[in-house]
Amino acid sequence: EFMKQAGKIAKQIIDCFKRGNKVLIFGNGGSLADASHFAAEFHNIGPVIALNDPVKIASIGNDYDFSRIFEMQICDIGNTGDIALGLSSSGKSRNVIEGLEVAESQGLEIIDFPRKGKNTQEVQEYQYKLLHEIYVIVKKELS
Repeated sequence: EFMKQAGKIAKQIIDCFKRGNKVLIFGNGGSLADASHFAAEFHNIGPVIALNDPVKIASIGNDYDFSRIFEMQICDIGNTGDIALGLSSSGKSRNVIEGLEVAESQGLEIIDFPRKGKNTQEVQEYQYKLLHEIYVIVKKELS
């Protein structure tokens, strides 16, 4: 199951890069830290952008609403054929859900990252391991 999920998501990312598109990855707290790490790993493989700019997050949160911090960034830089990858340990983060919804409405491919585990720690460990395995598969295929 784990390797099947990793392979499926890696293939989506490989196909995205091959058609000249990018991956937008986002989440809150530890998930945003994981998104930032994942984006950094891809620096010489393909365009992965973590929606983690604190100035943008604070500005959108202040001027509009915190629930819109990812949605508005996706509206600014997302293009048809890009991937929006939302990380959430609960699956209930309003701003991640809204980001994925607007991405889908704009023609981005969405990946609502899998959640496996009995508690937040287990889910985060699973997601971190899955992100790393996806990176390994994509790097092997494209390097």
